[in-house]
Amino acid sequence: MKNIDFIQMAYFTAPRPDPLDAGKIWELFYGAPGPDEFRRIPNIPGKQTVAAGTAAQKQITIASQIGRIDVTVNTVPDAPGEDHPFLESPEEILAELAQKAELLSESCPLLRGAFVLNQLLPFEGSATEMIEAKTGARFPINSIDPTIQYNIQVTEDGDPPLLVNQISTWSVANVQLVRFDSSGATPFAVKTDQRIVHKIDVNTAPNQSFQRGDVARVFRCLSSRAIARIENTTSGSNA
Repeated sequence: MKNIDFIQMAYFTAPRPDPLDAGKIWELFYGAPGPDEFRRIPNIPGKQTVAAGTAAQKQITIASQIGRIDVTVNTVPDAPGEDHPFLESPEEILAELAQKAELLSESCPLLRGAFVLNQLLPFEGSATEMIEAKTGARFPINSIDPTIQYNIQVTEDGDPPLLVNQISTWSVANVQLVRFDSSGATPFAVKTDQRIVHKIDVNTAPNQSFQRGDVARVFRCLSSRAIARIENTTSGSNA
């Protein structure tokens, strides 16, 4: 099981005084009828706007501000199941987001790109032993609540070559599942569980130059690297 809690695409672009409105990005990506919610965040130097709603049976949030556009995909809030709901087919979601990134390239030149995935894993033995097994790290005896972060940097061949950061952050977290009745009133059941959290951040290293035609390739590369990291937590390492 991949157990992906959310997927986020980050599109870093050249700063300009009039960042692309999140509502217009929603229209570009999903068309009519538009987002369920739109808001302009006041008193924010980055002029942030947020559009949110449901598309393709997923909960989508688009946040746009000066120099950056984020698209986050979650399960819908009332997804069925007794356990924490996870995204199905993360490979398809990543591929779709990579296509949507290309739609931004005409009006927003790409400076850097990133995919962030949050993976929640049930305990298999102790948290320390599990993280050691997944990463090859070694913690002192009797360690609890371990946290570790590493970046395996790789170069993707091509024209131009891409320098890619593959950051994994491992930690332990309490996950709370809250249920509501059909009226959406007071929650009637709460379940708290401990999980291993594996945050995957695959991004292009700074100070690389991209042309408009490079955008599709960049995000396809990041997508494949993110999928590889889900399947193999030390992918890209020669160890």
